[in-house]
This record gives sequence, C-alpha cells and structure tokens, in this order.
Amino acid sequence: MDFAMPGLWLVTDNGQAIALISILVSLVSALVRKATVDTEKLKYAREQMKEHQKKIQEAQKKGDEKAMLKSQEAMSKHMMAQMSQSFKPLLITLVPFLLVFNYLGSNYGDLNPAVNVTIIDNIPSAVSLENVVTSNNGTYNQENKTITWTFQKIHSDSVNKLTVEADVKSGSLDDLRSDKAVLSYARQNGNNTFTISTDDKQPAEGSIMTIEKNIENIGNSKVTYGITYKNIATDNVIFFPYYVDFLFFQFHNGLTWFWCYFLVSVIASIFINKALGLN
Repeated sequence: MDFAMPGLWLVTDNGQAIALISILVSLVSALVRKATVDTEKLKYAREQMKEHQKKIQEAQKKGDEKAMLKSQEAMSKHMMAQMSQSFKPLLITLVPFLLVFNYLGSNYGDLNPAVNVTIIDNIPSAVSLENVVTSNNGTYNQENKTITWTFQKIHSDSVNKLTVEADVKSGSLDDLRSDKAVLSYARQNGNNTFTISTDDKQPAEGSIMTIEKNIENIGNSKVTYGITYKNIATDNVIFFPYYVDFLFFQFHNGLTWFWCYFLVSVIASIFINKALGLN
C-alpha cells in the first residue's frame, strides 16, 4: 500500500521496499564497521595528523626543512594507519553491497516500459516513394505503402526518433502531411494493447506513449521526415506535489530508486551511527 502524506509526499510500494533495503544496508554497514574498526586507533591517528599538520605549518614559517620533513613522514604513517582502519569494512561489504545495487538497478531502474511496440507509418495513396531509406531497421512495404518498425521495449522517460528519406515519384507536400503513423504497445505485465497515432492532439488517457511526425525537408523530388515517440512515464518511487531546486539537487515531482536509496541511507546512517557510538 502506498504511503502518503497529503500535500507533502507519496511513497509507493517500490519506494517503501527500497527504503527498507537502504536502512538494512546502513545497519549492516554500521555493524561491520563497529566490529572491524578500532575506533581508538582511528581517533588517535586523526589527532596525530592534526598535530603534525600544525608542526609542518610552524616549520614552514621558521624555514626549518628538517623538522618539516620529519613531521611529514610521521603524518604519512598516521595517514596510512587511518586508511588501514577505514578500509577494513570494505573488505567485507564491497561485494555484497555491489550485488544489492545491481538488484536495485535491475528491479527498479525501469518501472514503466512500453513493450511489444510496433510503429506503422501509412503512406498516403496519392504518394509514391522510391529509394526509401529508414533508420532503426524500418521495413518498407511498397505494395501496402507502409513502413514498419518493431521494438521489444521502450524504456520509461525516454525520447526516440525515427527518420525516413525517400525520392518522391508522385504526390504533394499536402499529401505527405496527411500521412498518419500509428503506434501500438502493451504495458509490462499487462495484457491490454494501447494504440495511439500522430492524429491524436493530446495523449490518450492512461497512455504512457506519445508520437508525432514532422516533415523536415522536401525539395528536388526528395523528402526527409522524422517520427518522434516518447515514453512519458517515470521511474519515480517517491512523488512530491511541487518542484524544488536546491543547488544541484532537484525534486522534480519525484525521486527515482537511486535518490530514494541515497536520501534514506543518509538519514538512517546518522541515527544508526549515533546509536552505535560511531563517528
């Protein structure tokens, strides 16, 4: 069941699952760190590094190169000790956490794809084309006057374009503009087939796909046109009723699995580390 706070946010079932995984990963990470890291040695190394950094600055002011080199060597030893302690948890958690990220990306990285997609461009009866060249392996049927493309999957929140170049044997620009392209598709894990066309003035209710056609160039008996199709669905698992721009981070009506994981992970880590006495 979706978790909603009216006027603030809505967390989908997927968002809740990701949040739970994020909390568990943060907890495991903290427990491994507590078990493997000698916090006293880590604290001592940090303190010594700060102390030798001050000594280096003082030696630089006095021009005492011997004292500066001695402090630099000591600082390097404490830095290695700090890194040794800091990297201990990674030896245990790196591979499992990579597997978790792979699982999240595979299962929540594309929540609303269109599948079994077919696009058919119907050439008007008054138009005759020759030397038809299409992108994306389109198939031109001269007898039926159609160009057909098929795709197994169109990812959510994606924009794609097909192009057609041909010699115009007969027909006018107005005839070409009357050409209609039709797109049919199904939703993942759904049995219903949806059909939209370039004649649709706005997306059909409930449709996640749109399609439009533009004549880009015509002259000297040649024509070039493009068919743009979009999957306008999102992969957001958390939704907000407003837009917020904060520095480089943007809440544009929602968060995908990665930002959901990241946000929950940061918050969870703060509380978990504090509860376990970790800095």
